[in-house]
Amino acid sequence: MFDVKYHVVYVLLDMQEYEKQLAVIKLLSKFSEAEDAIKTGEEWKSLDDLKKALEILA
Repeated sequence: MFDVKYHVVYVLLDMQEYEKQLAVIKLLSKFSEAEDAIKTGEEWKSLDDLKKALEILA
């Protein structure tokens, strides 16, 4: 049939670098969600809604 060859690549990362990369991926994901919400007009909040969410008294 098919002759399939696999190449195994090992990458060594320290935990700080791993956590940093994970945080960057999560942040970029949130940016993408926010960009989509802005394009569609969803998730816009009024100033009063924002103040309530941040528990700021006006």
